[in-house]
Amino acid sequence: MVTLQATIIAYLDDFKFVMIVTRVAMPRLLLLRAPRTPTPADRAVVME
Repeated sequence: MVTLQATIIAYLDDFKFVMIVTRVAMPRLLLLRAPRTPTPADRAVVME
């Protein structure tokens, strides 16, 4: 019985940890943006 209780408590602790990590990471998704496409002036000129 004790082993079952310990297993359930460990599972809940892991679930809480993943929940906290997810909540901390979610605002960082707002900081992501699409990469800007290079304009012709930004491209390097290659001559051979």
